[in-house]
Amino acid sequence: MNSRRRTLAFALVLGSLGALCPTSAIIAQNNIIPDDTLGAESSQVNGLDATTDLIEGGALRDTTLFHSFQELNVAEGLAVYFNNPTNVDNIFSRVTGVNSSNILGTLGVRGAANLFLINPNGILFGPEADLDIQGSFLATTASTINRNGNNIFPPSSQDDSPLLVSVPMGLQYGPSSSTATIDNSGLLSAGQDLTFIAGQINSSGLLLANNNIRLSANNIDLSNSIDSSAPSDEGTAFDLLESGVASGRAGNDGTIEISATNLSVKDGAQLLTQSGGGDIVLDIVETARFDGVGRSSDILSGAFSELPSGETGTAGNISVNAATVEVLNGAQLASISAGTGDSGNVLIN
Repeated sequence: MNSRRRTLAFALVLGSLGALCPTSAIIAQNNIIPDDTLGAESSQVNGLDATTDLIEGGALRDTTLFHSFQELNVAEGLAVYFNNPTNVDNIFSRVTGVNSSNILGTLGVRGAANLFLINPNGILFGPEADLDIQGSFLATTASTINRNGNNIFPPSSQDDSPLLVSVPMGLQYGPSSSTATIDNSGLLSAGQDLTFIAGQINSSGLLLANNNIRLSANNIDLSNSIDSSAPSDEGTAFDLLESGVASGRAGNDGTIEISATNLSVKDGAQLLTQSGGGDIVLDIVETARFDGVGRSSDILSGAFSELPSGETGTAGNISVNAATVEVLNGAQLASISAGTGDSGNVLIN
């Protein structure tokens, strides 16, 4: 599923930091090593064909399936899928080793379950990375998952009791995971929500989701275009253009939500919703900086909510809560109505 044309209801293009995949990070084959923390319920890796591995087994608790690995990497041009047994709604996959996860090919689920990828050492999505996920996808560098003070999925225990099934949940960071990075330069899609939570988020790729897109980190660095667009209910294909901007029609009210200590949106990076009521909500502790234009002069850094031509409703609101807001060198914050209806509000607090 490496197509650059998708039929989805929400999209997000994130910024560039240059070459994120050095030669040493490229893996000749899928490198997936289950650990022994789940005992007899350890994960199993089986080849479906020459290019695809299937992850089976795991610890099943009610409608949640747990997987645990020493290493979890997907090679460029290859695919790794999680099996989705009947009645499983959530699949948790964690890495207990010392290396980051390099997702250079396709990572998917053979079913509609939500997928959680947890690696406190960091996660890298390469230029050819791709998600084949009907449900929601969450990637995080947190070390543990908590619910009501309980550790849902401890990093090394074989005790059945911590494998709780309650979601939503809280995330807890260890000394190194609080600074670990999620890097993305691929085209990633999720059928429902798409969430990145890390110490640092850097991105140059395209994120697509039918519902909400959420980013949370101490520092978020985006450059070269961030686009969140929603096609109509009938579905409209997205094209990844040379500029890195996705095109599409409005159709739902999904939001972009970003929380960070500092946010940098530069070199033509865009936060863009194109759905009636699709809000952009930025909660930044220190500085939110929007700076510059992209590879062509009509690609402006900034945050934009748009009601497209032919649509009826109201364009989304843009809310920026930050100690300092900088809009520099042609960048803009704007809510625009090209359809039948009003523009939204731009609020800076």
